[in-house]
Amino acid sequence: MSVWGGDYSYLSFVLNYQDEIDFIALQYYNQKLYTSYFTTFESTSGSWAEGSTIKELKDAGVEVSKLVVGKPLNTLCGSSGFIRPEVLNDYGCRAKREIGFVGGFMTWMYMSSKSAESVEWASGLRKLCDGDFAPNCTIET
Repeated sequence: MSVWGGDYSYLSFVLNYQDEIDFIALQYYNQKLYTSYFTTFESTSGSWAEGSTIKELKDAGVEVSKLVVGKPLNTLCGSSGFIRPEVLNDYGCRAKREIGFVGGFMTWMYMSSKSAESVEWASGLRKLCDGDFAPNCTIET
């Protein structure tokens, strides 16, 4: 059981109201813990954050499709947890294969003075996973 468990926990709330929740934006930063694939997606067992990774939340009963991984846009937007978007994309594809992760990614900092950085972050996460394909969105008349 997660250290986040119990009758009045956030996990209990999510499990009880999962049908009403569209997505859960998890901010994996600033704790000097969520710096790798393993500690973001697999396990934080034995740490103060036990039960908070994507797999641990899934194993606790949270629908994995509702889980969105939040990471800082750059190293200035958080004291730890930044992962280059290309690497994060690879982590997402691995988590899709191993855990069934399809929730996606988000960031919470958009700097109008550094819009190119935001574009780079989003572009780094656009690569499709092996075996995936982009839908054809053309309208036939």
